[in-house]
Amino acid sequence: LLMGPGTAEAITVLVSKRATAVTPDQMAGNFIRTRLLGVVRPTATVAVVNAALLAAGARVDGSEPGSPFLTLRIQAASDEAAARAVGNGLVASGAFWLAIP
Repeated sequence: LLMGPGTAEAITVLVSKRATAVTPDQMAGNFIRTRLLGVVRPTATVAVVNAALLAAGARVDGSEPGSPFLTLRIQAASDEAAARAVGNGLVASGAFWLAIP
């Protein structure tokens, strides 16, 4: 989860974190079953992002300070549609502009 005051804009508390490597069992053809690309809304707070991540069972796997682009780790999805459903929930939360496999 993101560290910092719940009322802080999430993008202001992001740190440099290198995403972990994907193993072959996390792949299904060209589809990575355990990752999403997320784009944080500029006004989303730490509390909103953390609540969305918790609800989705996701976590930040890679980030850079000041960049809205995140690599998110999710539970292994059975297929791309299941991963998109997780991403759609993150977007519906208001924390993310985009969350796609």
